[in-house]
Amino acid sequence: MLYGPHIVKNVPIIVYDEDQTQLSRSLVQAFYDSERLQIVGFVSTQEELEQFMRDKAAVAALHIPANFSKDVKTGLSSPVLVVVNAANLLIANTITTTAQEIVMEFSKATGASLAEKAGLMPSQGLHKAGPVDFRLRVLHNPTLSYLDFFVIGLAMAAFQQGIFLSVGASIISEYRNLAGKNN
Repeated sequence: MLYGPHIVKNVPIIVYDEDQTQLSRSLVQAFYDSERLQIVGFVSTQEELEQFMRDKAAVAALHIPANFSKDVKTGLSSPVLVVVNAANLLIANTITTTAQEIVMEFSKATGASLAEKAGLMPSQGLHKAGPVDFRLRVLHNPTLSYLDFFVIGLAMAAFQQGIFLSVGASIISEYRNLAGKNN
């Protein structure tokens, strides 16, 4: 169903916001506004996040650390972690690229805003390091490799063709035997 329109949309994601500030809520809103991702819940502990991922209630999670807003406002780069279940490569790639785009745009906008508050022109803030750092943690296929899945799929396709050939040959042989008896 996800592949029907040839665009992956509404991928379930959960949010673990340890910071609970206006800045972290605006980052969550940026994820919420994406048509490719669908926030299906909020958790308050790392254990809950891991349980959601194990139960497959979500295939990705956004983790905003404590002191996120404080670090960003003081000029430190604050990491934002996106955890992805990469058992399905199409969905994992969609989540990864979408999350990276959202965080980069958010980081640019936040950097420009901070530069403006410091008395700099917003364009000067764009050339400084981004205040938000995108981090990725991949589960179940850390290399994002399709080779293992490809080899298994190829072997199963060959096995299936072998069964079709043997069943077809048996049916034709049986048909010839019946046709020979009727003559």
